[in-house]
Amino acid sequence: IPWRADPLFAGSLLAWCVRSNLFIRYLSRYSFVVYAIFGVLLLWAGLFTAQKINFGVFNHSCLSAFYVSIILLTLMEHEGGMTCFLNFSPIVWFGKISYGLYLFHQPVHFLLFGIFRKGFHAINTWQDVILKVLALIISLILAITSYYLLEMPIIRYGHKFKYVKQV
Repeated sequence: IPWRADPLFAGSLLAWCVRSNLFIRYLSRYSFVVYAIFGVLLLWAGLFTAQKINFGVFNHSCLSAFYVSIILLTLMEHEGGMTCFLNFSPIVWFGKISYGLYLFHQPVHFLLFGIFRKGFHAINTWQDVILKVLALIISLILAITSYYLLEMPIIRYGHKFKYVKQV
């Protein structure tokens, strides 16, 4: 299967939980548990990124849990370090263009490496580094252009409507 259900399930479960006052009270009372989970998952993410550890089929589940712990930390402390980091203007800006960057980065990368390196993607020479940087620059330009010319007009259009909660 080319997709996994655990991130979708984790996000849905989190959305359901944060709407519960009881969950929010427990979250406040046992915040040390969230910090401990975040710490363990941060260590795992570092080791996983360095390819020193592999949980096989649970890799994506651990990533989902890591992202859930980041969201929980942000919800727990409105003035905390995670909230300050996520409100940092460069992070907010990258958040705005992230969808376009997600859509464009692989096609641009594969196109450049397909043309100039016959599809081989390893970084072995300084030319490979230049290709990677060029792919990043092109992807950023496409994502920024997409955000301002496509996404922002659609968002503005959507904000023209007033949604009324039906009883």
